[in-house]
Amino acid sequence: MATVALCLSCSKPLPEGSGEMVCDRCWDKFPRQSTVSTGTAFGEAAPSAAAEEAPLPPEIGGHRVEGVLGRGGMGVVYSAVEPILQRRVALKVLLPGASGVEQVERLLAESIVTGRLSHPGIVPIYRVGRDEVHGPWYTMKPVEGRSLAEILTGLRDGVESDVDRYRLPTLLRIFLAACEAVAFAHRARVVHRDLKPANIMVGEFGVVMVLDWGLARVLDAAGASERLAVPAADSMGIEVAEDRKFSRAGAVMGTLGYMSPEQARGEGGAAGPPSDVYALGAILYQILTLRLPVDGRVGDQLTRTIQGRIVPIAKRPQGRSAPKALAAAVTKALSLQPDKRHPTALELAREVEAWLEGAAPWTRQKEGWQPKGTTWRAGTDELEFAGGAEGVVFHRAAIPGDARVRATVEGSRRRPGWRLDIRVACSTPLTDDGYVFRVVAGEDAAVEFWRAGVLLERSGEITLDPHTPHEIEVRREGDLLLFRIDGARHVEFHDLFPLRGPALVLAPGDSPLRIPAVVVETHGVPLQVDFTALPDRLMEMGQVRDARALYLRLAESHPERAEGLVARYKAALCASEIGDRTAALAELKTLHQTTHEALAPLGRAKVAMRHGDVEGAWKELSEACAQFRNDPVRVDLWTELLSLARRAETGDGAKGRELYSRLLTLPWLTPRDVAQVCSALLRLASAGGGTAKMRDEALALLTAHPTQTSLRMELHAALSRMGGTDATWSAIRAALQKTLDLTDQITRADRARLLLWLIESCLGAGEIAAAEKWLTNAFSSVSHPSTAGLWARNWRALVAIVQKKWEIARKTLSLHASLYRSGTAGPHFLGALLEALAESSGGPGIRDRLRDLATRAPDWAPLAPALSGDAPTIAFLDWVATQPRAARCGLLLAGACALEARGDAPGAEFLRGRAAKEAEGRAIAVWAGGGKEKGR
Repeated sequence: MATVALCLSCSKPLPEGSGEMVCDRCWDKFPRQSTVSTGTAFGEAAPSAAAEEAPLPPEIGGHRVEGVLGRGGMGVVYSAVEPILQRRVALKVLLPGASGVEQVERLLAESIVTGRLSHPGIVPIYRVGRDEVHGPWYTMKPVEGRSLAEILTGLRDGVESDVDRYRLPTLLRIFLAACEAVAFAHRARVVHRDLKPANIMVGEFGVVMVLDWGLARVLDAAGASERLAVPAADSMGIEVAEDRKFSRAGAVMGTLGYMSPEQARGEGGAAGPPSDVYALGAILYQILTLRLPVDGRVGDQLTRTIQGRIVPIAKRPQGRSAPKALAAAVTKALSLQPDKRHPTALELAREVEAWLEGAAPWTRQKEGWQPKGTTWRAGTDELEFAGGAEGVVFHRAAIPGDARVRATVEGSRRRPGWRLDIRVACSTPLTDDGYVFRVVAGEDAAVEFWRAGVLLERSGEITLDPHTPHEIEVRREGDLLLFRIDGARHVEFHDLFPLRGPALVLAPGDSPLRIPAVVVETHGVPLQVDFTALPDRLMEMGQVRDARALYLRLAESHPERAEGLVARYKAALCASEIGDRTAALAELKTLHQTTHEALAPLGRAKVAMRHGDVEGAWKELSEACAQFRNDPVRVDLWTELLSLARRAETGDGAKGRELYSRLLTLPWLTPRDVAQVCSALLRLASAGGGTAKMRDEALALLTAHPTQTSLRMELHAALSRMGGTDATWSAIRAALQKTLDLTDQITRADRARLLLWLIESCLGAGEIAAAEKWLTNAFSSVSHPSTAGLWARNWRALVAIVQKKWEIARKTLSLHASLYRSGTAGPHFLGALLEALAESSGGPGIRDRLRDLATRAPDWAPLAPALSGDAPTIAFLDWVATQPRAARCGLLLAGACALEARGDAPGAEFLRGRAAKEAEGRAIAVWAGGGKEKGR
């Protein structure tokens, strides 16, 4: 009986033997050079009856053929056995009627592209060859199982075995595996272009593979199609030109229902990873609804795809119960514009995975930002910091729980670097008692992570160009804290006792910053949570007794699990909070001989502090740090020990200094521990024993660990900034000179910084001649456009101006003149100011010079009238107080020089006194009082 072919669009009979799949009337609905089919890719026809009935060839390319695994419109896949290894393989060859040049190219391109991809979710290619009778062929690993299309069809038809086995979580895990395989291909610059359930094979034991890479497109680094060529082209008799075939203008590549709008428009050559993301979204749509995203006949589907007229999931009978988070992910993936879809297949997979794990979705906060300082310009999604005066910007909404901050940060091209602190969980916008994530770009690039004022991690072995945008992500989720820069993870920290302050703050250095895109997101309540989350929340709300009751119930229900032991510890803290010290200690005693035994001394220390027993807390923490050196809780013990000293310092400086000094006597300190104590002692630097002990320890560490960059830099900074007696400065100078001798272990940039610190120590001791000697050395080691070079010139000029050596100052600051006239103010403004003083030789001409300077830099406008006699000195002091701390002393000294030049000796002396007070404990403390050099 003859078979009548019908038009796939209007169902009218087609002329017998025409070979067409649509009638002439419907042909115009499709782009030119398109062959339309459903179920197979565009450009492929369904296998003919003759092909279905073709006899089984006994052998192809030396492989024994044993059966047919599958047929398509272009080729057939046989089950075959290799001649030597006797390994069973799947062998693909073209059908007899489909052996034209284009079909051969496509087969060979498929083998080459698939052969590039080595991933468990992509079928590996074994061999490629050419048979005299059957033409080109290739072999691959045989894949056993069912396609996702068969599974979804079974679900749609209500097949009981499929309904029982393939519930939504199981289907989503299959989908995740496919996403990972596609993401791997994208990383190798390969785009599939024909993703659909029929090309996802599910093995009996859970193996998921993405098949049929025949329409794949290989991209070069710039995103254009890359030309493919078979290495042994002469053996094949053909060269594969992917750019000629697969990017042909007007050709529709893909399968209806899954192809992206750009593919449906015949822009197959422009299809990239977003097209595959669209197809994955269509597959997820079908998993949720058992229907395609577009309805109607072939022509209608094509039109609706091009126009983005997707049937909403909620309008599908099966889709009414689809989870909202998954429906939202589908809607995004099926966006008409490629840039509105998920940027990668992994991003789509993460949303699905988050739902599977019960995580709550991130919700964007739209309250915006509130500047605290005059140089911030704040919008909802964009921030800009002009530099100069200190200031912060904080989020208007209180965010005490989980939060994620994503920002694009750009520095000024006129500055050699920038710094940004992202403070999370702080008690107020003006404190840093929460978590601080710090990133420094430029010459001193570094990443730091602070908790409650204690530095926990620092990495100085990174490179961050200050003049290119950087993507920064900070995430706090439960006890996990993450810090990513440009996708690379720099900090991953689990805090057993997370901080819960409400303030989210951005705090820069003094360089201009632009943040063109900043997004703040918070979490709702996840479906799967740590079972201590509820009592934790009660504690935050001050309902301590209710929280304790829940903690105890959880601890009794899970006495040996980690969560139960932590609940027992928190119950003890609750008892201490309500004043029941006996009950608290009894609870902590039960933690002995458990996996969380280290929590017991930590809890006892907190109880002791709660009741004012500082010595008891010290004893518990110091002994526990020595006992539990390799325990994860050791970080919490050490942090609490440092916090104990810091709290004592706040209430009683002498007690804090004593505790820091006692810390340095502990035998189990690591180099990082000592460095942290040294840094803390800076706040209390004096001629006392604490400073001497710090200096001795720091000198020993400099000798023992000269190659540890982060430790070296921290100790150098500690030593160089100590103030105090001449003996202290002498020791600092000796330490720095000793470090400078390690020239083979110190980078050029480090050497330049060390020289500047050495100059600082000489100035601190009032030895200006020695400072000038090291300044000469420094100028041969620094790159003048760098930060170190500019500050070296500032030091020399400031010394010269204080000594009234105007000609030296003018020559030193010649670079500042060109920088300033080119518009580079900011961190070089101090240099421009000094230049103005030098050029006026301290005389009356400074008035006009300063006015010109203030006109060019409006943010510094108060300087001119304050120094030229048009405003009282107190106004100048108020203005100086708003400037960065590093610049204040120099500005006060410059002001003193200006007042002295116009004959105001009392005013000049007053400003010198304020400069000395500002510099107290800093390098210029001695010579700020008048610049008198000792021993001359």
